[in-house]
Amino acid sequence: VDENSSLSHAIDKMSKNSCGVIVALEMDKPKGILTERDILHHINSNLDKSAKISSIYTSSVITVNHNRSVEYGLHILIDNNIRRLVVVDDNGSFVGIVTQESLINYLDEDTFRVNIKISNIVNSQKDTVTVLHDSTLNHSIDMMNKNNIGAIVVVDEKRNPIGILTERNIVNIANSGIDGDVNITEVMSSPIISVDINDNIHDVVKLMEIKNIRRVLVVSEGKLVGIVGTRDIVRNLQGNYGAFLENKLRGIKKTLNYMGESIIEIYDDNSNHVIQWINDKAKDNFGSKILDKEIKHFIKEEVWQKAYNSLKVQGKCEKEKVEILDKYFEMICSYHFNNDIETILIVLRDVTNFEKAVRDEQEKRFKIQKELTLFQDIINQQNSMIAVVSLDGIIITNKAFLDFYAVGSIAEFKDSYECISSTFIAHKDFYSFGDESMDVSWIEDIGKLADTKKVVSIIDISTIEPKAFSVQVNHLQHYGGYSVVTLTDVTDIKLESQKHYYHATHDPLTSLYNRGYYLDKLLNSMDDAKKYNKPFCIVMLDIDHFKNFNDTYGHLKGDEVLVSVASTLSRNVRKDDTVARWGGEEFMVLLPNTKIASAELIAENLRKMVEKIVLLGIDSNITSSFGVSEFIMGIDDDTTLTKRVDDALYNAKENGRNRVEVL
Repeated sequence: VDENSSLSHAIDKMSKNSCGVIVALEMDKPKGILTERDILHHINSNLDKSAKISSIYTSSVITVNHNRSVEYGLHILIDNNIRRLVVVDDNGSFVGIVTQESLINYLDEDTFRVNIKISNIVNSQKDTVTVLHDSTLNHSIDMMNKNNIGAIVVVDEKRNPIGILTERNIVNIANSGIDGDVNITEVMSSPIISVDINDNIHDVVKLMEIKNIRRVLVVSEGKLVGIVGTRDIVRNLQGNYGAFLENKLRGIKKTLNYMGESIIEIYDDNSNHVIQWINDKAKDNFGSKILDKEIKHFIKEEVWQKAYNSLKVQGKCEKEKVEILDKYFEMICSYHFNNDIETILIVLRDVTNFEKAVRDEQEKRFKIQKELTLFQDIINQQNSMIAVVSLDGIIITNKAFLDFYAVGSIAEFKDSYECISSTFIAHKDFYSFGDESMDVSWIEDIGKLADTKKVVSIIDISTIEPKAFSVQVNHLQHYGGYSVVTLTDVTDIKLESQKHYYHATHDPLTSLYNRGYYLDKLLNSMDDAKKYNKPFCIVMLDIDHFKNFNDTYGHLKGDEVLVSVASTLSRNVRKDDTVARWGGEEFMVLLPNTKIASAELIAENLRKMVEKIVLLGIDSNITSSFGVSEFIMGIDDDTTLTKRVDDALYNAKENGRNRVEVL
């Protein structure tokens, strides 16, 4: 409510919504909170209920950012001995509120793995405060205020519990205006919910969650021995918090077994760096025998010493290349202390294939800054984009993912895009997906491809340039329907690969395809002809009297003639036709889906286009002779077809040059 709201308005809100706290706001910023305990203290006073709550609330506001973890929130509650936290966004504006109950209910059963009994809590408590069934409401409230408690148990003459009066009851009473002289039995909550003193705390927490209550009575052999609330349980967790965190860390290490990289944990044992833990991937790569071995026997001592020196100075080392068992790895380390013991975390990413192909390529990989606390902390250290996807869509991403798409949250991403595949650029060299309605569909589809084909292109919003990403998908087998998608920037590698491919398939002078590429296309065309009965033709041409150009005008002018003819051929063929330099002044044109009559017309047009070439400094005409032939099913192979088109070209030269001959 607004901090200028009245006390009566706040009480009405609390009563109707069955909530234990009201947050007072000023321009969306939390200024204070009004609790059930505050109402309890003021109910017997003559305080004007029309007074503003800003003059009443006494509880200071402890806020927590909405990005913090559940464990962090629980730690704040314990350290500050409070029952609730006000949650704010990055601007300090009110988002919501979490209580001890909500945090405890969120924690999994591992939190209570020490099997704490209710008796551990009850034995440490003061005697339970009770009132007789013939007491008045005012007397009961006075007892609660005097003892500063949030609930009081109502008993009969034999001290058997018959009801309970809680702060929540007090709020409803204050809202309804019930007279304070009424008998306590008329306003108490009954029947009451009790647990046995030997019950496990975890079971009690579950019961409180189901019943939507904050307190239960504790009985032993039917007799009341105490009352236990959420606050008591949270306080008890404080003594077991170390064990709790240790257990959570083990859970995270189990999660790390699903990651595609080898992860190694090293402890300092009397100045010896000993391998203490490895994930399943490391076991696959190196075997379990490396456990309890010094790291210098696993990684070359000089390489490790360099990495360790960087750790000591900077607290981390990044992208150190190491060779292990004839494989290359990119090593990333983080440096921290666990119980005053030096601990080092190593992530080894297998870059053997990339290292052999492009040895100097620097991949962007992990940055692990501290001990394994949460899975989210781990993936946030990676520069690769990572998303955990289920049937319901994206459920977790790392910072790199959000930064790349320039969004602040998964919800904001979903507002801007249908799903991840909707951002893929459709291109013949990259994977794309037609149905962009669900992430699960494209993940299944791309999983059918070879690893070398799992590459997508996405526009980088910050530069408005396309980038290439390799896609790795790891299915979490023990969590059905969940997949970890990793998008690694391989733009530089792709560009380097394309450059090598271009040089391997193109003639350096004319930029046409070279002879090797043409022969591969020819073999493919023959296969298509045999499988699908598709006709095709080839054209061979030779520049007439080319030696005269070199002898008369020099070799540079001769090269200019070759380049000009090549350019003319490329501009005057169809999109699916292939033009290649056969050798010297000879060229080949492959015409798919073409019969001999059409091929002859195409060759004649090319002859005319070449004849029109005019070059500065060359007075004589540039002409070419053409031979044309069609592939004959069941008779031809690449040798016979090439010889026949060569014979046709020879006929064109014998018959006067600058002409087309067909065989």
